[in-house]
Amino acid sequence: MSFYHTMLKFLSYAGYFFNPRFQYKDNVHNDREVTRGTMNVITRLARTMNERLDAMTEVERYRMKLGIYGAYDIRCAVQRLTPVE
Repeated sequence: MSFYHTMLKFLSYAGYFFNPRFQYKDNVHNDREVTRGTMNVITRLARTMNERLDAMTEVERYRMKLGIYGAYDIRCAVQRLTPVE
C-alpha cells in the first residue's frame, strides 16, 4: 500500500475517533486499529516531541471525557446533533 493510501486510512481512523457522535455514545468502543491510526496521524503532524506528548495527553483526556471533554455543554450538543434511531 502506498504512503498516500496509508495516510488516508489513518486519517479516516482519526476522523472516526474524534467524531463526537461516536465517541460520546454510551457503548463506545475504539479498537486497537482506530487508536493506532489516530496516534500515527498525531506522530506525523507533531513538529516536536513536546507537541506529540501534549497531543497524546489531550487524546487520552478526550477518550476518558475529562475536563472540557466531559462538560455538560458538549454532552448536550452531541445529543442534539445525533439523529434519533
